[in-house]
Amino acid sequence: MQRMPLRLGLIGAALASLVLTLGFVEQVPWAIDLWPWETSRLSDIFIASILAAIAMPVLWIGVSGELAAMRAGAIDLAITYGGAFLYLVTLLGDDGQPELWPYVLVF
Repeated sequence: MQRMPLRLGLIGAALASLVLTLGFVEQVPWAIDLWPWETSRLSDIFIASILAAIAMPVLWIGVSGELAAMRAGAIDLAITYGGAFLYLVTLLGDDGQPELWPYVLVF
């Protein structure tokens, strides 16, 4: 029973990511405004595909209870978000860039 809160958290996170996926696919303003740079239709679809690619394994892990499967995904996301963090830090203070501090704090 100790695993149930974690599984429910994974399912909730996956569903939230799928909502964001739909927001980017449909180019809903509340979703695309989360991205700091201007995008096009194809960019939004690409971002949605990344969100869906993250959401589906997380949903499966939550539903199936195969919590050991989180290891590989956690390594992947740590490297991805770590790289994004370092990139955003290098852009801080550059002219012409949007306000990136909120994104740095999230990453």
